[in-house]
Amino acid sequence: MKKNLPIFIANRYLISKKSHNVINIISIISSTAIGLGCMALIVVFSVFNGFGKILEGMYDSYLPDFIIESKKGKIVNLNSTTLIEIEKFCKDQGFFSPIIEENVYAQYSNLQCITTLVGVPDNYEQIERITSLIIDGDFKLHYGVDNLLNRAIVSEGLASQLHIKAQFSEPLSLYFPSRTEDISITMPMESILNDEILVSGVADFKSQENNNKVIAPLKFVRELMEYDDEQASRVEIYLNEFSTKNKYNSIEAKLKEILNNTANGTQSYILKNKHQQNQTLYRMMKSEKLAVSLILFFIILIVAVNILASLSLLIIDKKEDIQTYKSMGAPLSLIKRSFILHGWFICMAGAIFGIVIGLIICILQQTFGFISLPGNFVVDSYPVYIKFTDIILILFGVGVIGFIMSFIPSRVIK
Repeated sequence: MKKNLPIFIANRYLISKKSHNVINIISIISSTAIGLGCMALIVVFSVFNGFGKILEGMYDSYLPDFIIESKKGKIVNLNSTTLIEIEKFCKDQGFFSPIIEENVYAQYSNLQCITTLVGVPDNYEQIERITSLIIDGDFKLHYGVDNLLNRAIVSEGLASQLHIKAQFSEPLSLYFPSRTEDISITMPMESILNDEILVSGVADFKSQENNNKVIAPLKFVRELMEYDDEQASRVEIYLNEFSTKNKYNSIEAKLKEILNNTANGTQSYILKNKHQQNQTLYRMMKSEKLAVSLILFFIILIVAVNILASLSLLIIDKKEDIQTYKSMGAPLSLIKRSFILHGWFICMAGAIFGIVIGLIICILQQTFGFISLPGNFVVDSYPVYIKFTDIILILFGVGVIGFIMSFIPSRVIK
């Protein structure tokens, strides 16, 4: 009974009528304001989670599971022992795809622009997450007898800019400065390499940064940019579609092990998973979420000062009760704990009420989408995704604030 006595006393003070009604009013205002803050936190967190899920889904639809880049410079050597071993390992896991990527000058009819030329191997035609992005034409890198004729796939943004349609008979001209010759001041065009390629398809890559690119056969791009057969800008690894999260993690661990066990004992390559390929985007989302949460927690902290005032008035109001507890042999720590729990209960009651209301709002938005998004976005209404960890974080944060604000006035009890 002694163990539960502080809780019993705190509950009695929470629901009993005080001699000064202002104490009840301050307590109700404090609890309500904290509830509104927690409601705002759960709604804001869930909306940020919803946007994060949408962006993650957009990039996951076509991004490689892993990429391998050179630690120094921009060229990887495909004949290195490390990449040969990784290629052998990837045979049963998915696709090992060397990639060459450079900015080039593109011309179609009388329209020109700077675009990104991406050279890909033939196995790209077998990667469903890439071929499914086609919105016009086909994902074909080769045509004709024995597939000797090269074809390109352009992004929707580039196709719109240059007025390109799939299967048009006019070729796309690509220009790139020679990597091996010096640029002549008198005849600069002599050091500019160029080639032409027909377009077989238009793809929607669903992101602005990938909306200006040309995908062409790797051999074609190597010849245009004077790359050797063993050279590439990076290596992309696409896992089989049935790969689970646990398998993904185990494959990542194995790839890291191979990269760390290079012949000379030094790591010459960098491995990036999907999250690391979009690190800037994820960091921006987390920073914005952190900034908003800190502002709301600060508001809750300011509101919680009312609990300090309410509890101070309650201690003054219950002086006779405190003396009675002492005369009955109650230790000072038990009395203090009772008042601390009283203030903490006020805080947590508001937090639980606010979280429940916030969850109801999120579920309604998730189901009916009654708050629409302005402008032209991929979804019509604000996306919502509820995370259990956010609820725990809010309860913990508010609980700590409530304890501090309750502990301060309890120190005057002597």
